[in-house]
Amino acid sequence: MTKAGRALMGLTAALGIVLRLWTYRAPELPPERESTPAEKSGMYFEPAPEPEVLTARGLGFRNKTDYAPDLEELINRRIDFAPGDKVLIIHSHTTEAYAMGDYEPTDPYRTLDREKSVIRVGEEAAEVLRQMGIEVIHDETLYDYPSYSKSYENAAAGIKKALAADGKIKAVLDLHRDALEDQNGNALKTAGTAFGQQCAGVAIICGSDASGLSHPGWQNNLGFGLRLQRAMAEEFPGLERDLVLSRYRYNTHLTELSVIVEVGSHGNTLEEAIVAVRAFARCYGEVLTGTTRFSQPENR
Repeated sequence: MTKAGRALMGLTAALGIVLRLWTYRAPELPPERESTPAEKSGMYFEPAPEPEVLTARGLGFRNKTDYAPDLEELINRRIDFAPGDKVLIIHSHTTEAYAMGDYEPTDPYRTLDREKSVIRVGEEAAEVLRQMGIEVIHDETLYDYPSYSKSYENAAAGIKKALAADGKIKAVLDLHRDALEDQNGNALKTAGTAFGQQCAGVAIICGSDASGLSHPGWQNNLGFGLRLQRAMAEEFPGLERDLVLSRYRYNTHLTELSVIVEVGSHGNTLEEAIVAVRAFARCYGEVLTGTTRFSQPENR
């Protein structure tokens, strides 16, 4: 091959590399593999910025997005939940447990003992809702075991399967326990009061599309979450913690009336969480069914 031919081949190869670099696009994250907060000791932690305040209601609101939602408008949106509609209770982090004690841990503050984990807390919530005449499906599938990193992906598949099997499911409650530590790594409690007893606090987390993934109903879900928070503040003052609007979806895009609820922290006892979730469940059921003065818009 002549010197000119070799030079031409080299130029063609170089142009090919440049074209490939020019047309390369970083792959998008698959819908159910979105970024999540950093993991530490098998528990999720997110920086907690100073809370913004829903001043007209006096409730704590932590906004982790760049959005500025009209909270007063959202809290007054009507809720579409009719008699016969059902609630699906799941636990994306199914093995989460409370203060170390009378259970066999699989990891720190996690257990396969369903009577000692958030599954027990979820069943307490389900029982309260059933007593209120609301049909509940309690999914006890272990979505975070043995693969914790795929818990939200696994839970998404479970939610989709349940929605496809039963068209009456209109609300999804993903029930967790929080993880809070001081600077020395000591577990912290959340605190509330309900039924005249000291108990854990309850935080609501609402997803959004701020991560770039589709979530067309996030504002309706946020309005529902705000209504739940206000109901707790009205009926069990101090039970409610700040509501968090997250950048991430955490599967709340799969249906409206979908929220994540953190009942207590790993510093709380199971008993404190049970008292708290029974109070929360009563507020949750009342908001869904419109049986309290703060359940539906005030200007209806």
